[in-house]
Amino acid sequence: MMRWYPYLASIYDKMINDYVRYASSDKVDADVATSIPSVDVVFEREDVRVGNMGEKLFTPIIAEFKTGLRKNVTQLIAGDPRGYIEFKYNGVVMRGFPFEIPQDSIKRGQQQWRVMMHPETPPDIEEMFSKK
Repeated sequence: MMRWYPYLASIYDKMINDYVRYASSDKVDADVATSIPSVDVVFEREDVRVGNMGEKLFTPIIAEFKTGLRKNVTQLIAGDPRGYIEFKYNGVVMRGFPFEIPQDSIKRGQQQWRVMMHPETPPDIEEMFSKK
């Protein structure tokens, strides 16, 4: 289960004090223990606190916006291989991973984009979006 920690930490974003419960007792490796520097030892059969799962891969919020591009998408991705894009919302720089890109993304001009928010998204983002 540990290989899934970054993904689980992402989808359980606001539940850092909750636990992912071990639900299968027929696993062959249920008694396997792994040492993790920040958590000590984790047994495969134990429940794991979401807050102990480490860094998230993303924040489970999808932002949708219209933008005019100075470059086409191919140039944008080739010029910045980090995987995320930056955009501004109410003067705040945000980051997101392209989730849905228009089919005419090779062209320049106004386009509707959808992005999955970066893990470093401001914690008050939901309040920011609700104050439109």
